[in-house]
Amino acid sequence: MPVLRLSQPKGATATDGNNNSNNSSNSSDEGPDLTGDYGNVALLLLLYTLQGIPMGLTAAVSLVLSANNVSLTQQNMFALVSWPFSLKLLWAPIVDAVFVPQFGRRKTWLIPTQLIIAGTIVYASPSIETWMASDALNGGVNDVFKLTCVFFMLFLMCATQDICVDGWALTLLQKRNVGYASTCNAIGQTLGNALAYIGWNVLTKYTDVTFGTFMMVWGMVFASVTVGVMLLKKEKDVSVENEPPSYREAYKEMMDILKIPLVQKLILLLITCKVGFSSEAMSQIMMTGTVGMPRGDWVSLVLFLTVPSLIVPKLVERYTTGK
Repeated sequence: MPVLRLSQPKGATATDGNNNSNNSSNSSDEGPDLTGDYGNVALLLLLYTLQGIPMGLTAAVSLVLSANNVSLTQQNMFALVSWPFSLKLLWAPIVDAVFVPQFGRRKTWLIPTQLIIAGTIVYASPSIETWMASDALNGGVNDVFKLTCVFFMLFLMCATQDICVDGWALTLLQKRNVGYASTCNAIGQTLGNALAYIGWNVLTKYTDVTFGTFMMVWGMVFASVTVGVMLLKKEKDVSVENEPPSYREAYKEMMDILKIPLVQKLILLLITCKVGFSSEAMSQIMMTGTVGMPRGDWVSLVLFLTVPSLIVPKLVERYTTGK
């Protein structure tokens, strides 16, 4: 794959820079207006919703493991699958800088990652019930290890897909509407998570659908959407002015940013902010496993908490997307 380096456009002058500043200033004065961007917002919502599906499947697997009385040690091992999202900064510069121009800067990574997600889900679906069986039935150590490896791969690909979609949103939307990208992220991920997690638990209550079949369907959805995006959505060519830096330059810039005191404080905040939710994370294991809370009651509680998660981003958007 070729690596594009940032270069100064020929003929650029100080006057050009002033003109660009004025254009940028004029753009920022405009309030958000989705005219011409409705299709792009719908695409972002779709991609972010797909991103939430593996998260919801992971939560469903955790619930089943707890209900099957799988040991806490093995459940904690399975919890490691979400690490790629915390570490995606490590390979984000590569995803941003290395691509095939003929295929598209974002589609170079988006299409393969989503196809791998689809293939991984389809691969796991026939064996997932066995992997989640209780220790007494299955000697669960090896099974949970396989389960962890499969879902770690799903999260690794989802984290890479997230880098692609976040970057694509910056050029896909008009400048005045870029603020909607974070709203699409929040709503899409929450919706995808709910469709997989709550959807599965509702199905088990009213139907005899197996978890393997449920996963197979989502694998097919992933594959279908990916092929559709590949064939129907054309990505804008990278202009000379917007050429990305090489991955070496990107890593150097990232290290310089990490030295900024305010950035270090933000990192500390982000690292510790989830500590307050640790009790909630353990509640699922304790309530459905140790205490034996009916799964339907737990899902009703999760559904009650999901609705605000879909509404709040829209309310916040009114104060963050523009004047």
